Amino acid sequence: MATLPPRQPADLSPSSPIARILYVEDHAEIAQVVCYWLKRDQIEVTVAVTGEAGLEAALKGRFDLFLIDINLPGMNGLELCRRLKERPETKSVPAVFITGDPTAGYRAEAQRLGAVDFLPKPPPSHDFGVLLLKHIANARTRRPHSKDKAQT
Repeated sequence: MATLPPRQPADLSPSSPIARILYVEDHAEIAQVVCYWLKRDQIEVTVAVTGEAGLEAALKGRFDLFLIDINLPGMNGLELCRRLKERPETKSVPAVFITGDPTAGYRAEAQRLGAVDFLPKPPPSHDFGVLLLKHIANARTRRPHSKDKAQT
Protein backbone atom coordinates (compact mmCIF):
# COMPACT_ATOMS: atom_id res chain seq x y z
CA MET A 1 0.00 0.00 0.00
CA ALA A 2 1.45 3.32 -1.05
CA THR A 3 1.00 6.47 0.96
CA LEU A 4 0.74 9.95 -0.45
CA PRO A 5 3.23 12.76 0.07
CA PRO A 6 1.89 15.87 1.81
CA ARG A 7 0.18 18.28 -0.56
CA GLN A 8 2.22 21.39 -1.25
CA PRO A 9 0.48 24.80 -1.46
CA ALA A 10 1.67 25.29 -5.07
CA ASP A 11 0.07 21.97 -6.12
CA LEU A 12 -2.72 23.60 -8.14
CA SER A 13 -2.19 22.18 -11.62
CA PRO A 14 -5.30 20.93 -13.44
CA SER A 15 -4.14 17.32 -13.07
CA SER A 16 -3.90 17.60 -9.30
CA PRO A 17 -6.57 15.78 -7.32
CA ILE A 18 -9.19 18.02 -5.75
CA ALA A 19 -9.20 15.84 -2.64
CA ARG A 20 -7.42 12.89 -1.08
CA ILE A 21 -9.36 10.13 0.61
CA LEU A 22 -8.18 7.19 2.65
CA TYR A 23 -10.60 4.33 2.02
CA VAL A 24 -10.40 1.43 4.48
CA GLU A 25 -12.17 -1.54 2.89
CA ASP A 26 -11.41 -5.26 2.97
CA HIS A 27 -13.52 -6.29 -0.05
CA ALA A 28 -11.39 -5.75 -3.15
CA GLU A 29 -14.31 -5.72 -5.60
CA ILE A 30 -16.17 -3.01 -3.70
CA ALA A 31 -12.97 -0.98 -3.23
CA GLN A 32 -12.26 -1.16 -6.96
CA VAL A 33 -15.71 0.13 -7.92
CA VAL A 34 -15.73 2.91 -5.30
CA CYS A 35 -12.22 3.99 -6.34
CA TYR A 36 -13.35 4.19 -9.96
CA TRP A 37 -16.28 6.42 -9.01
CA LEU A 38 -14.11 8.70 -6.90
CA LYS A 39 -11.26 8.94 -9.41
CA ARG A 40 -13.67 10.07 -12.13
CA ASP A 41 -14.44 13.01 -9.82
CA GLN A 42 -10.69 13.80 -9.56
CA ILE A 43 -10.46 12.40 -6.03
CA GLU A 44 -7.26 10.56 -5.22
CA VAL A 45 -7.85 7.40 -3.21
CA THR A 46 -5.51 5.34 -1.06
CA VAL A 47 -6.92 1.97 -0.03
CA ALA A 48 -6.05 0.06 3.13
CA VAL A 49 -7.52 -3.41 3.71
CA THR A 50 -7.39 -3.58 7.52
CA GLY A 51 -7.97 -1.16 10.35
CA GLU A 52 -4.33 -1.42 11.36
CA ALA A 53 -3.15 -0.59 7.82
CA GLY A 54 -5.64 2.28 7.71
CA LEU A 55 -4.27 3.76 10.92
CA GLU A 56 -0.71 3.48 9.63
CA ALA A 57 -1.62 5.13 6.31
CA ALA A 58 -3.55 7.90 8.06
CA LEU A 59 -0.56 8.75 10.23
CA LYS A 60 1.89 8.72 7.31
CA GLY A 61 -0.20 10.58 4.73
CA ARG A 62 -2.36 13.64 4.55
CA PHE A 63 -6.00 13.08 3.74
CA ASP A 64 -9.09 15.22 3.39
CA LEU A 65 -11.50 12.46 4.45
CA PHE A 66 -11.50 8.95 5.88
CA LEU A 67 -13.99 6.55 4.28
CA ILE A 68 -14.24 3.54 6.60
CA ASP A 69 -15.97 0.18 6.39
CA ILE A 70 -17.22 -0.99 9.80
CA ASN A 71 -16.66 -4.72 9.48
CA LEU A 72 -12.91 -5.08 8.95
CA PRO A 73 -10.60 -7.92 9.90
CA GLY A 74 -8.67 -7.21 13.09
CA MET A 75 -9.37 -3.68 14.26
CA ASN A 76 -12.90 -2.81 13.14
CA GLY A 77 -13.86 0.53 11.61
CA LEU A 78 -15.36 1.92 14.80
CA GLU A 79 -12.13 1.32 16.72
CA LEU A 80 -10.13 2.81 13.85
CA CYS A 81 -12.29 5.95 13.95
CA ARG A 82 -11.91 6.20 17.72
CA ARG A 83 -8.12 6.07 17.39
CA LEU A 84 -8.07 8.60 14.57
CA LYS A 85 -10.23 11.04 16.54
CA GLU A 86 -7.88 10.74 19.55
CA ARG A 87 -4.83 11.89 17.57
CA PRO A 88 -4.20 15.60 17.06
CA GLU A 89 -2.97 15.13 13.49
CA THR A 90 -6.10 13.26 12.35
CA LYS A 91 -8.92 14.32 14.67
CA SER A 92 -10.20 17.13 12.42
CA VAL A 93 -10.35 14.96 9.29
CA PRO A 94 -13.99 14.01 8.62
CA ALA A 95 -14.83 10.31 8.83
CA VAL A 96 -17.60 8.70 6.81
CA PHE A 97 -18.69 5.13 7.46
CA ILE A 98 -19.75 2.84 4.67
CA THR A 99 -21.29 -0.50 5.57
CA GLY A 100 -23.47 -3.33 4.37
CA ASP A 101 -24.85 -3.61 7.92
CA PRO A 102 -26.63 -0.32 8.67
CA THR A 103 -27.62 -1.39 12.18
CA ALA A 104 -28.95 1.45 14.33
CA GLY A 105 -26.39 0.62 17.02
CA TYR A 106 -23.53 1.08 14.56
CA ARG A 107 -24.97 4.37 13.37
CA ALA A 108 -25.29 5.70 16.92
CA GLU A 109 -21.75 4.63 17.78
CA ALA A 110 -20.39 6.18 14.58
CA GLN A 111 -22.07 9.49 15.44
CA ARG A 112 -20.74 9.33 18.99
CA LEU A 113 -17.23 8.88 17.58
CA GLY A 114 -17.63 11.98 15.40
CA ALA A 115 -18.48 10.49 12.00
CA VAL A 116 -20.10 12.99 9.64
CA ASP A 117 -22.08 10.40 7.69
CA PHE A 118 -23.11 6.75 7.65
CA LEU A 119 -23.72 5.30 4.18
CA PRO A 120 -24.98 1.99 2.79
CA LYS A 121 -22.72 -0.30 0.83
CA PRO A 122 -22.65 -0.09 -2.09
CA PRO A 123 -23.15 3.66 -2.12
CA PRO A 124 -25.07 5.43 -4.90
CA SER A 125 -22.67 5.86 -7.81
CA HIS A 126 -24.11 8.96 -9.45
CA ASP A 127 -23.34 11.46 -6.69
CA PHE A 128 -21.06 9.63 -4.28
CA GLY A 129 -17.96 11.75 -4.98
CA VAL A 130 -19.99 14.95 -4.76
CA LEU A 131 -21.39 13.91 -1.37
CA LEU A 132 -17.90 13.22 0.01
CA LEU A 133 -16.61 16.51 -1.41
CA LYS A 134 -19.41 18.33 0.45
CA HIS A 135 -18.25 16.75 3.71
CA ILE A 136 -14.67 17.83 2.93
CA ALA A 137 -15.80 21.39 2.14
CA ASN A 138 -17.81 21.55 5.37
CA ALA A 139 -14.78 20.40 7.37
CA ARG A 140 -12.55 22.96 5.67
CA THR A 141 -15.07 25.70 6.47
CA ARG A 142 -15.02 24.76 10.15
CA ARG A 143 -11.20 24.86 10.28
CA PRO A 144 -10.14 27.49 7.72
CA HIS A 145 -6.87 28.43 9.39
CA SER A 146 -5.74 25.08 10.74
CA LYS A 147 -2.57 23.53 9.38
CA ASP A 148 -1.34 19.98 9.32
CA LYS A 149 1.14 19.28 12.15
CA ALA A 150 3.66 18.00 9.62
CA GLN A 151 3.76 21.40 7.90
CA THR A 152 4.22 23.58 10.99
